[in-house]
Amino acid sequence: MNQNTMNILEFGAVIDEIKKYAMSEQARLKLEQLKPVIDMDVINAWMRETTQACAMLDINSSIPLSSMEGMDEIMIKAEKSMVLTPQELTSCQNFLDSVKRLRSYMSKTENSLPELASYAWSMFELSELRDEIAKSIINGQVDDHASHELARIRRQLLIQEERIKQKLGDILRSSTYGSILQDPVISTRNGRYVVPVKRQYHKSFPGRVLDTSSTGSTVFMEPNSIAGLQDEINILQMEEANEVYRILSYLSTRLGEYSREILINMQAMAHYDFVFAKAKYSRSRDMKPVRLNNEGRIIIKQARHPLLGSSAVPLDFQIGADYRALIITGPNTGGKTVALKTIALLTLMVQCGLHVPVETDSEFAVFNDILADIGDGQSIEQSLSTFSAHLKNILSIIELAGPHTLVVMDEMGAGTDPAEGKGFAIAVLEEVFSKGATIAATTHFGEIKEFAAHTPGFENGRWLLMWRA
Repeated sequence: MNQNTMNILEFGAVIDEIKKYAMSEQARLKLEQLKPVIDMDVINAWMRETTQACAMLDINSSIPLSSMEGMDEIMIKAEKSMVLTPQELTSCQNFLDSVKRLRSYMSKTENSLPELASYAWSMFELSELRDEIAKSIINGQVDDHASHELARIRRQLLIQEERIKQKLGDILRSSTYGSILQDPVISTRNGRYVVPVKRQYHKSFPGRVLDTSSTGSTVFMEPNSIAGLQDEINILQMEEANEVYRILSYLSTRLGEYSREILINMQAMAHYDFVFAKAKYSRSRDMKPVRLNNEGRIIIKQARHPLLGSSAVPLDFQIGADYRALIITGPNTGGKTVALKTIALLTLMVQCGLHVPVETDSEFAVFNDILADIGDGQSIEQSLSTFSAHLKNILSIIELAGPHTLVVMDEMGAGTDPAEGKGFAIAVLEEVFSKGATIAATTHFGEIKEFAAHTPGFENGRWLLMWRA
């Protein structure tokens, strides 16, 4: 599909609106990559997905989707056999919880909405892996019960710390040391327990200096009576760190073993998020599915430009049955340009499988390409450079036009000498029409209207207003 046309019609702005309804970055990326297709079966399948998603939202708007935040980076690390953090493993557990809830949710609709529900059956719950993580990681930390060895080490740590605190308590309460202590408090320096001793008495206290206060009046000393216990704690802490690493390494390896299944889950979750974003956008603007044909026939009922919403007067439009070219006339600022953009943009959206803001029984043709030459519709005078740009664009349209092509052209012949502009516009219309294209064009030249009135396959239309007062 012609990228210049998509830019002119602000198709990207529609995608940006839909992206607001996506939960995951993966779904937003899929939306950015969404482009019109020409296979009618594919379009119908995409539109049915959107329709079924709307039906699900009508029943229950709370769909158990996951944002999958950080999952791409986590899976890259897992596939490289890197050790994951407890927080990353928790993210994987939460994702698997979402997979389980989504499969359960979709199972309730598999009979009524089978196409959309079917994606859930490609997903893997991986309950065993999920339970292993849940047992080992609690509140973002490796839990004591992750292994018998870790539980033993941490019990020993608690016992040793209690012994140290008891000995330190005895020191703080001792009349022997009461006068040489700065304060009766316990603190730590570099992971070791210390007591605050007045500097002038530090040689009288049985222990070693680990730190001093900012004023130098206090030294923080480790009592000799707890030094051995401190060393035992340090050894236990190293054992604890090694056991925690072993557990995280084991869980990371287990997760890596299921990387294929998890990646499939992520793809399915992203697709559901993608489809439901389209459905939420459809419901927010009261959009509907449409019929399709390959005969170049467009029948639009009460269409609204999707970026204008309620400020636009609904448009009725048809082409492709009794005539293949429609010349639209009307006053300046009356909305002719918006009418053209509405017709072409809705066609692009339909060929992406999107619902569009029209009434029921509207029908759209599937085109191989859409070609547009549309100005901004705001300038009173167009410069020669602007006309030159339009001329270049029109030459491209003539080259690319053919059967199953929709061509929309705004204010044909404007921006140059009126006499030359009229002849130029008629010549372009004849050439593009001869190539089998479907044409919707606007003009304010009477001669072009006269040409359309007397040329088979052409029809005149008049557009009075596109905006509500």
